[in-house]
Amino acid sequence: VEHVIKSKIMDYWNIPENEYVLVFTVSRGFAFKLLAESYPFHSNKTLLTMFDHESQSVSWMAECAKEKGAKVYRAWFMDIY
Repeated sequence: VEHVIKSKIMDYWNIPENEYVLVFTVSRGFAFKLLAESYPFHSNKTLLTMFDHESQSVSWMAECAKEKGAKVYRAWFMDIY
């Protein structure tokens, strides 16, 4: 079932399966954790969070980046209305 769903999503977005991987996770937090653990912060030592930067999920990613020696920046958005 997962393979069929993955194929349909990849086809819909016209994403070549030989160049990209689609990973299903149980939660947003786990997705951020996987991203942070697999990202090569040793070669790119910067993480900029821009969306929902105070959520626990983003905090996990920021902590993982810091542990790998990255500098974490948080963008703030202002309401212009």
